[in-house]
Formats: sequence, structure tokens, C-alpha cells
Amino acid sequence: MGVAGSGKTFVGSALASALGCRFEDADSYHAPANVAKMSRGMPLTDADRAEIKKTLGKVLHTAQHPTITFQSRRVEGSAGSFTVDGELTVMGVTQPVMVQGRVTGGRVVGGATVVQSRWGIRPYSAFFGALKLSDEVKVDFDIALTAYG
Repeated sequence: MGVAGSGKTFVGSALASALGCRFEDADSYHAPANVAKMSRGMPLTDADRAEIKKTLGKVLHTAQHPTITFQSRRVEGSAGSFTVDGELTVMGVTQPVMVQGRVTGGRVVGGATVVQSRWGIRPYSAFFGALKLSDEVKVDFDIALTAYG
């Protein structure tokens, strides 16, 4: 849990991939009541989070596909501007993804765009389609660099 847009999703998925763990992100699948709650500055409860996890399990078919992986294939550029081309596998479907970023002021910042339907994911909707999330999801990150050890 943290500030919206701070890069939790990107960092979490990268760490999970590096560690060989499963990564689950609930940001795109909040129920309308949770969105309203968070927009008022109220934190989600454990029950809210349990419902999100249940929804994600259905959407991502986690029983059949328990892992999401990213494999980098090429890194180009410099600290001032770089791209990482790789393959993202979600629900057994592998598609190319390009991440763009830069190192600035002791931080790595950037992002990637993911089109959910390319992996067979139907974008979240509720209220008979009155509330819909975009098929195209922009993931931004802002990571502080720290010394190792």
C-alpha cells in the first residue's frame, strides 16, 4: 500500500519476476465502492482487499496460471534515456513489452503501456458497463536508488 502513481506495481512485478514469485496487483480491479472510499481518503479494509484478490483470481485465472513473468531481451540507451524490450507472460500468453525510463537525481523513472486484451484480459467493468476501465493501462514507476549492503 502506498501513494498512487509511486511505482508500486512496476517495482512489485519486477521484484516478483527476479525472485521467481507470483505478483498480484489489485489497482485495476477495485470495486466501485472501494474507488469511492479511496477517493475520500479512506483506507481499504482487510475485507475489501480479500474481495479484490478474489476478483483478480477470477479475471487472471490464477488457479490455472499462478505466475506472471517478464523476461528482458534487450536494454538500449544510456542513464539519461533507456529502453528495455522484453516479453511479458500473463495467463500463459506471451507478448512483447517495451519499458522506457531514465536515471535522474538518484532515481529511476519511466513507464510502460500494457493493452490488457492482448493477454486475453477483459478490462474491468461494472454497473452494466457504465463504469469501465480502459483496455490500455499505463504503468509508471519512480524508484529511489540506494547503496547495496
